Amino acid sequence: MKLGLQVKIALAVFALLSGGFAAYYVLVPRTPSEPGKLVIPGLRREGDGQFDWYRKYVMISNVRADLARNYLGDEIAVVSGLLENRGEKRLEAAELKVTLLDPQDQPVLQQARTPLRPGIGIQRPLHSFENRSFTIWIEPLPPGWTAGQVVVELSGLKFEE
Repeated sequence: MKLGLQVKIALAVFALLSGGFAAYYVLVPRTPSEPGKLVIPGLRREGDGQFDWYRKYVMISNVRADLARNYLGDEIAVVSGLLENRGEKRLEAAELKVTLLDPQDQPVLQQARTPLRPGIGIQRPLHSFENRSFTIWIEPLPPGWTAGQVVVELSGLKFEE
């Protein structure tokens, strides 16, 4: 008889926890997860004097695009490269504009991504004269894109305060 009581208590606790998680999921607003929708306070972009002046010190090199498959078996683009800070300021975030080109060098997809930002990866800024590799996954792929030309440009910076 005690076993029956323990099972009932366990089921009641499970029901309460499940209900709590369901209510949390429905009621708590979530931040958008779409590419280019990430908001980083203090990110400076083109037109901002500090961004326009400092961008010449941030180099993007060794850019490469490959086709891969995600866990569901869908094809994705994996864009990788090296981000280098050749200036004197520490960078807390860097936003990159990734453009996939077709065989005629026409853009078929363009997305903004922030591979360097607070809260992910190495938990510190990109220091002066330091470099760091980046990898960006792009899915879904535009129809017909077969690991062709890719262009990666700096589109935003946040300096460490």
